[in-house]
Amino acid sequence: MKRIYLSIDLDYFYSIESAEYIIDSVLEIEIPTVFVVMHQYLVKHINKFHPDVLINIDAHDDCAIHAVKHPKDYNWVNKIAKSIRKNGVYKWVTSDDSGFCVGEDGYNNQWEDNRIPWKKYYSIFKYSDDLHFSKIANKKEIVACGIALSPDFTPHPIREWAKKRFKFINKYV
Repeated sequence: MKRIYLSIDLDYFYSIESAEYIIDSVLEIEIPTVFVVMHQYLVKHINKFHPDVLINIDAHDDCAIHAVKHPKDYNWVNKIAKSIRKNGVYKWVTSDDSGFCVGEDGYNNQWEDNRIPWKKYYSIFKYSDDLHFSKIANKKEIVACGIALSPDFTPHPIREWAKKRFKFINKYV
């Protein structure tokens, strides 16, 4: 059985209803779930569960190749433990194909020279209102979930709704 870590960035959603549907579906599973302000704060949490698959529901792929020591919102996916990335699968669920993060040399270099340090990398395009939880993963295989507020990118109505409903941690978890 696969071990899936589900990562959700609220900037993916265009409506409160679609965000609420996905988050409520996760909470029904009763798995360890954390809410963080910034997406990169999930790196240690993901490493702790040592998943085979990282599914990231996000407007951005967060895979920029940058020579920075600490995870940032644009490159945190490549800061997951090497032991996980070497044999793991990264699935990016996005609502459009323009969310690639820029590479260190100023343009999108993610597909060049197989520079993404994951065994497999997939992009799945689904509009947020068409995203059904059963199409993302088998609920029994999800071991944990992290949800990021990403206040600089999440639409204002969704951001304000989420801040009223959940407590977001503003540090690494």
